[in-house]
Amino acid sequence: MLDSLIRGSLSHRMMVLGLAAALLVAGTIAMLRRPVDIFPDLNQPVVTVMAEAHGMAPEEVETLVTLPLEAALGGVPGVERMRSSSADGLATIRVEFDWASDIYRDRQLVQERLQLVTGDLPPSVVPEMAPIASITGEIMNLALVSPDQSVDPMELRTLSDWVVRRRLLSVPGVAQVVVIGGDLKQYQVIPDPDLLLRHEVSISQLAEALGESTANTSGGYLLQGNQELLVRNLGRIQTVEEIADIVVSPHRSRPVRVSDVARVVEGAAWPRGTASVAGEPAVMMAVFKQPGTNTIALTERLDEELDRIRQALPDGAQLRSDLFRQATFLDRGVDNVLDALRDGAILVVIILLIFLANGRAASITLVALPLSFATAGLVFHFFDMGINTMTLGGLAIAVGELVDDAIVGVENVVRRLREAPQDASLERVVADASSEVRGPIFSGTLIVVLVFLPLFALSGIEGRLFTPLAVAYIVALLASMVVSLTVTPALSLLLFRKGEGHRVPEGRPRALRWLQARSEGLIRWAVSWRRTVLAGSLLAVLLALVGSTFLGSSFLPPFDEGTVLVMTFLPPGTSLQESTRVASELEARLEDLPHVQSISRYTGRGEHDEHAPPPTISHLLLTMDPDTDLSRAEALAQVRERFGDVQGVSLNVGQPLAHRIDHILSGVQAQIAIKVMGSDLDQLRATAKKVHDAAAEVPGVIDLFLEPQVLVPQIHVALDKERLSELGLAPGTLARELDIALGGHEVGQILEGERAFDLFVRLDAPARDSLAAIQRLPIGLPGGGWARLGELATVQLAAGPNSISRDDLLRRVAVSCNVEGRSLGEVVGDLQAAVAPIEAAMPEGSFLRFEGQFQSQQRATRLVLLLSLASLVAMLTILYGQFRSVNLSLQVLVCVPAAFVGGVLLLLVTGQDFNVAALVGFVSLAGIATRNGILLVAHYLHLMREEGLALDPELLVRAGRERAAPVVMTALTTGAGLLPLLWAGGETGRELLYPVATVVIGGLASSTLFEFLLRPALFWTLGRREAVRLTTPRSRWTG
Repeated sequence: MLDSLIRGSLSHRMMVLGLAAALLVAGTIAMLRRPVDIFPDLNQPVVTVMAEAHGMAPEEVETLVTLPLEAALGGVPGVERMRSSSADGLATIRVEFDWASDIYRDRQLVQERLQLVTGDLPPSVVPEMAPIASITGEIMNLALVSPDQSVDPMELRTLSDWVVRRRLLSVPGVAQVVVIGGDLKQYQVIPDPDLLLRHEVSISQLAEALGESTANTSGGYLLQGNQELLVRNLGRIQTVEEIADIVVSPHRSRPVRVSDVARVVEGAAWPRGTASVAGEPAVMMAVFKQPGTNTIALTERLDEELDRIRQALPDGAQLRSDLFRQATFLDRGVDNVLDALRDGAILVVIILLIFLANGRAASITLVALPLSFATAGLVFHFFDMGINTMTLGGLAIAVGELVDDAIVGVENVVRRLREAPQDASLERVVADASSEVRGPIFSGTLIVVLVFLPLFALSGIEGRLFTPLAVAYIVALLASMVVSLTVTPALSLLLFRKGEGHRVPEGRPRALRWLQARSEGLIRWAVSWRRTVLAGSLLAVLLALVGSTFLGSSFLPPFDEGTVLVMTFLPPGTSLQESTRVASELEARLEDLPHVQSISRYTGRGEHDEHAPPPTISHLLLTMDPDTDLSRAEALAQVRERFGDVQGVSLNVGQPLAHRIDHILSGVQAQIAIKVMGSDLDQLRATAKKVHDAAAEVPGVIDLFLEPQVLVPQIHVALDKERLSELGLAPGTLARELDIALGGHEVGQILEGERAFDLFVRLDAPARDSLAAIQRLPIGLPGGGWARLGELATVQLAAGPNSISRDDLLRRVAVSCNVEGRSLGEVVGDLQAAVAPIEAAMPEGSFLRFEGQFQSQQRATRLVLLLSLASLVAMLTILYGQFRSVNLSLQVLVCVPAAFVGGVLLLLVTGQDFNVAALVGFVSLAGIATRNGILLVAHYLHLMREEGLALDPELLVRAGRERAAPVVMTALTTGAGLLPLLWAGGETGRELLYPVATVVIGGLASSTLFEFLLRPALFWTLGRREAVRLTTPRSRWTG
């Protein structure tokens, strides 16, 4: 079949070249139209359900809201894991589905379950699904500030909510805009308890009267002739004065109005979060994109809209968009990988020119590059894949290999043309030369594809990262194989012809002559000292195995996002005001930090924020100067140094995207999570404290943090039910009164044009800010008169949990940490040993669970190694089909451990860990190294079978000399294509490809050397009889 393909391409060479040109144009257009992003889609299908339960404590939220929701959602098909958090008045359930599921189907299934469970929840609780989120979705942070303080915080917040946010949400591709900071405008009715008592009006009556006045009603329709007129009853209040004039109670002497019992003001709502930029108060907005949206194009559209918004802002208000821009990180990362791709291609061209010393031969070989890239572009288009660092990385890794098949073909054509008589048919010579190597080309490419197949079984973050790389690599490689069997022979026939002669350079290039001379010497020495070579090779492999045990382990190599995120944690129960003060002091420590472009901070939560952090957590975001030479590790170190003497505050220093990846893996924003699982909260807290103390003694642990699930002070108002019964006061009635008086109640909305603001009722702060004030609250009685709350209930200080976290239906308390100075695997091993006695002493039903990056790395390694065994069997099958010999097939695979030696050595030299990226490098190395072994063994047999040579050491020397060029050139071009990823592996965008390049380059160096030492020694020692059996019925072997 392959021979027919080659001869057909030669016969129809103009059609083949025309189709190649069309492919080049179509593929280039398709590639240019693909969306660009920094990483592939890393989003796990997750549905976040939020349910506000006003006035409920965490344990009540857990029992009445969280548990019914978990029970209903746990049976949804495809659910892999469920995490929940029950806090004051809020339940959050995160439902994680299988990575291969459809998020829109998942949301539909969740919505159906929510409809069924709503009847089991308290009447006021309505669960809602958060919008679809993307791990790389936060593409821009904005801030609305007033540098001269001429625009007050309330006006800034109003502009943010009703102008900036709405305009941004109208931009196609924007999913959500979360606003935090400033003063949220609110119409507030603040009753006076004494005036309420004097006028015999309850606070619930006041709230009811206000609520009835905040809406218009319909009067149906009126027919007048041929017209139908809508009747509208316009009773909605619109101003502070109108609110004050609302009648609350038709008293005997005169009606009681709102102004008689309360003050009405325009004020700031109780804040949920605060924000600042460069130490000055601000309103911050985080812009999130929809999944699959082109980040670069969306950023351009946002910039255009922001320019229009700025023109409509009042004097004194400034809209900043330079705080965080993912497009900057994306541009830098993609450009760095494109630079590596370009530099690698240039190095490949240089190597081809050096060894081929002929422009035409080099040009024919290089045609494989653009055609393979174009094919990849078409595949990206049809499978809706974008351009990112991983798809580009797949092409960058393959750039040297894409010319390998063409090198083998062109080199053989040139050699056969040089040897052929002048009267030989040019087409016949090209066809025979191409057919001679078509078997090794096909088998070698197929083996490389096979060894990459296990990568498609990877799940989770690692699967989403490296599957696109594997797709790009395999598609480009298969395309290069087809090119070598079609376009390469056609171009050879056209370009290697001049009149009746052959346009082939006479003689051999100097570099080739030098290479062949050295290979002859190595082969002769290897055959003569074969026992020494075999023993030395075995020793090298054993040393590499020993050396691999000194490699640290990690999940992914760290990558530089260009930003530093500092999370600060204060003790539970700390007020938002105190958290803001402490965070502002920490922010001031970073103001003069070098290489920092901007500093922004937000504390607490913003509106529409599905993560809903408590007011005790602050986030400091430092945007680094893009032109700085400061590395990621140095940037994190200098931030930690500024906080070295901070007491009473827990810190976590990292990067935004890295934190999100950690959160997906373990539910906490750190590399390692040790979760104490069980049901008894007191026992869980005590055990978690022991785990925290044990982890603090492990070297390499930093940012150690004990999840603050603790008892915090509360005020309990325990109603005296007997006393209430005597007075004829229902407990529910009093509870509602207290809910409005102490917690406040939104009774309606006031419209100002297109804007709507809450109308809120609550007692003034002095009437509810202490235990004594609450006890003095006057309560009206049904039979007339009044009583102090202290006479109707016991008001006392107590304690209760600040929040309750659950994983897979069990309560848990987490201890988290990051790692510095040691490998992740070493630290995890020491942590497991340190907490083993603690776990052994835990009661039945409780246990420890380690989660985080190391878990994903171990899972990926086990899966790939297991599937690699299947790939190995398939490789042996292909090799057996090529050689019809188990002996020779196994000899070809000897190159795999030989390549392992160099890969491990270079990892050790460069000080890198073994991680998923390095694993991908070893997988690709196994296939790449095997190709050269196929070339040499196949040529041994060819010389014996086709040219009738006797099997003696000189045959091995000749085979090595004739195959030295393709073997070394393919190794050099592959290595050269990866060199730019090796020499600048720390640059943004190249970090994930750096271990791959390291392993492949190191492995190619050792495997290529072994091809001229181990290969002939092994073949001469173990393969002579098998080779004779395969080539001739009667042996002409000379020993």
